[in-house]
Amino acid sequence: MSNPLTGETEITIDGADYILSPTFKAAMALEAATGKSPVQLFEDLRVLKQSSIAAVIFHTIIGKKPSFDAIGEAVTARQKAGDNSLFDAALTVITGYFPKAEDTPKGNANAPSKKATG
Repeated sequence: MSNPLTGETEITIDGADYILSPTFKAAMALEAATGKSPVQLFEDLRVLKQSSIAAVIFHTIIGKKPSFDAIGEAVTARQKAGDNSLFDAALTVITGYFPKAEDTPKGNANAPSKKATG
């Protein structure tokens, strides 16, 4: 079962269920395969770039994977049918690489600290 709070999500391709997870290993595999960081891939996803959607899905699947071609075909077929579920899954998992607002420090971390006087 996936954990959406950590960026995990589930998909089905050719009748098989898969869990996508934004792991460090997946990030390294994505960068090696595409030459792009998660931030750059996020930008590609915003314009529905099919190869990036397929790459994010392929490299973030936990365990046994379908072929990259099977994923690409599923992305293309679903988008043509108006089904954006694989795009949504890729977007969910790629945003799992970014900290949530509540996980970031409050205020401006670059501001000079105020020293107590007195």
